[in-house]
Amino acid sequence: MGTLRIAAAVAGVALAVVFASLFPGTRRGKWETVLLVLAVAAYAALRGLPEDEDGDPRTALLLFIGVAIYFALMRVSFAGWFRRQEELVRLGRPIEKLKARHYTVMLLGIVASMAVVIPLR
Repeated sequence: MGTLRIAAAVAGVALAVVFASLFPGTRRGKWETVLLVLAVAAYAALRGLPEDEDGDPRTALLLFIGVAIYFALMRVSFAGWFRRQEELVRLGRPIEKLKARHYTVMLLGIVASMAVVIPLR
């Protein structure tokens, strides 16, 4: 269960950083999004700490870890693409459509996040 707690803490911090970077604005606005994510992480951690009757960790915590890892991977993978889209919007041009390679990266992100979560179970 200790590994699960560490993974949840790392995933919560990673998700907070992702949300802070996705919502540019005032410093206060960034702190509000970070605190919201950390509150959700704390809730998932508290719900996941007790074990069920089989001794397995609760599903809520594992789902939170998987989703947080996926969002962090996607933010890192698509950082350049996000910047290009913001620049196109700023110039008044239409944004680019997603291509097959983008969907492939998303699918690989799901596989990678599950590869981390499944051994924690």
